[in-house]
Amino acid sequence: MKVLGYISLLFFSFNCLGQINFVKKSFYFDSGISLLNSKQKATIDSLLKVTKHDSISLVGYTDSIGNQKYNLALATKRCVAVRDEISKIDTSVIITYLAKGENSHSNSLEWQKRRVEITIYTIEKDHKTKKIVQSPIVQKNIISATKSATGNIKPIPPKQIFSDLFLSSDKIVVENLQFEAGSNRFLHDKAPNELFYLADLLKKQPTLQIEIVGHVCCINDKKLSVDRAKKVETFLRSKGVPKKQMTHKGMSNTVPLVKEITKEDQQKNRRVEILILER
Repeated sequence: MKVLGYISLLFFSFNCLGQINFVKKSFYFDSGISLLNSKQKATIDSLLKVTKHDSISLVGYTDSIGNQKYNLALATKRCVAVRDEISKIDTSVIITYLAKGENSHSNSLEWQKRRVEITIYTIEKDHKTKKIVQSPIVQKNIISATKSATGNIKPIPPKQIFSDLFLSSDKIVVENLQFEAGSNRFLHDKAPNELFYLADLLKKQPTLQIEIVGHVCCINDKKLSVDRAKKVETFLRSKGVPKKQMTHKGMSNTVPLVKEITKEDQQKNRRVEILILER
């Protein structure tokens, strides 16, 4: 069954001093496929042109064909394909994504499981709203906002966003966790905020067990991929996370996110991913 062109859309809105709107949409894929076709790319382009968007969240799924490791990698690639297409159109929009693989399915048909769910959201101020401090973030397709003491919309803090995404997934790709070429140094010599959030989360929830997985681009270099995973583990330990909550390993260049055509593609593949082993 060819389902690549099938798209579903749901529209929601809430009132909380201002109008909070989001659009939920799904793209469906053939089995084993992670690339968007021309019709899907055109739909993304059209949707972003007619829809205001403060932030976008993506969740990737697969059917049950293949093992869990393969399906998590495939779900990640599908999210990356959608993210990259969105970034071509709007480089400033905030995009978060997580891969759920074959997990979290209801009684869906097999073709319905092979999808990426997109939530595009924005908040519209009404005449009573003086200021929006920050764009709110959708968590599991629910927008949460509260009224602050000054009467403004109080958005969900980034730290909470990260925690909610992390705790609802089996694997998370920290978008800003990247490395200098041929090195285990963080890109621009700076640890991303998400690592600080992760350290706090692990300390607050001592039952969490994670595996830190290092990746490289371009050539087979198992040692470097291990060193990158160790770098993250060392950072987390320096922030007070017990060693017993973490393991690490390196995958060399065996699981690329994208095909390496440009330098930007190579940069995306120089990464560390965080897997949840126990909750």
